[in-house]
Amino acid sequence: MAVEIVTGITEKVFVKSQTFGTFVAMVATDATSPVKGSFKLEPFENFEKTKQARGTASLLDETELDRGGKWSGSFYVRPNTAGTPPDCGELIKAAMGVETGSVYTLSDTICNALQFMHVIDGHWAQFASGAWVEQMVINITGNGIPTVDFSGGFSRFGWVYRDDIKTNEATSQTSIQIDDASRGCVREPAMCEFEGNDNSAAGYIITASDNTASSANFTITPGIATAQVDAGKEILPFVLAQTLGGTILSATECALTIGALEPGFIDAKVTVDTGIGPRDKDATSQYPTAIARVAERSIETDMSFYFTDTAAGLSPFVGYAHDGSTHDIDLRVGADTASKRMKLSIPKGRLDITQPDTGEIITVSGKVIAQQSAAAGDEFAITFD
Repeated sequence: MAVEIVTGITEKVFVKSQTFGTFVAMVATDATSPVKGSFKLEPFENFEKTKQARGTASLLDETELDRGGKWSGSFYVRPNTAGTPPDCGELIKAAMGVETGSVYTLSDTICNALQFMHVIDGHWAQFASGAWVEQMVINITGNGIPTVDFSGGFSRFGWVYRDDIKTNEATSQTSIQIDDASRGCVREPAMCEFEGNDNSAAGYIITASDNTASSANFTITPGIATAQVDAGKEILPFVLAQTLGGTILSATECALTIGALEPGFIDAKVTVDTGIGPRDKDATSQYPTAIARVAERSIETDMSFYFTDTAAGLSPFVGYAHDGSTHDIDLRVGADTASKRMKLSIPKGRLDITQPDTGEIITVSGKVIAQQSAAAGDEFAITFD
């Protein structure tokens, strides 16, 4: 196998909902569009140093403890036709709870798990299973390109690097022998293909691996399709084409409504702390065994808009903030055109105490704290229509 320099320029990211910890095959429509270089899978494996009284000042060994990881990424928003989720819809659903067509609402009880595939230049791929969203931040700069930052954790981490098959592998074979000189090229959960054999563009799921010297191997499903794969052929990361719908959203021609008032919108940042986390204290596994609601949900919005000093303008709202008054707040991101807009709704939001920012044109920068309005989970919704 020739030695090649790996570049991170041509990366692809795929995300899919899953039953927690059950890795399933990725397909082209699982593609999403993060900002280049922003997506990270960061596994950890904790070791504890032993302190043995054995007549030496040297560290003799460490004991392996728990495993898991963190992930993060900044994603573009691509509205699609009404009723069709945007390409980052799986992430929004995991943060919010409920996806109904292309409308996202909150749930106190639903915790959606995710899996990821991150392919770098066709040489290297990383995978995560049993992932969750801890925070979603919607960044809207007027006359700019909105992005949504997601972060959270995951249970299991897998990978595929390029390597060689050790022996001829016949049709239907599921246990694949690895060239001993470069053991460690795969770890489940993951997906791979073989030089000249990608299972009719569907790839192979790696379900187990063993890196024992002289007998290193991994297990795939399904077994080898079509013809035999010969010794010396390469084991490769599975590289899918990307199927993306819609057009990247632009934050031009936005509209902000606070009650009946429509101030001039400048920018906003909506931070959703989901309260979702891992069940990771079980002494039955090195890995988190489930995800659950571990804290209360919090939704806060920082926004800026122009100050209008009239009885029907913004000044009363600035005053009401001192009384803890709440308002119905709606923000449309993008032009008021079907299939090209995102709507954010806070039926009951308290505008925090704020002061105008003086300058050539006076603006107001404030924080809105979303509260339950009439029923559990109704404090925030996202609609693509």
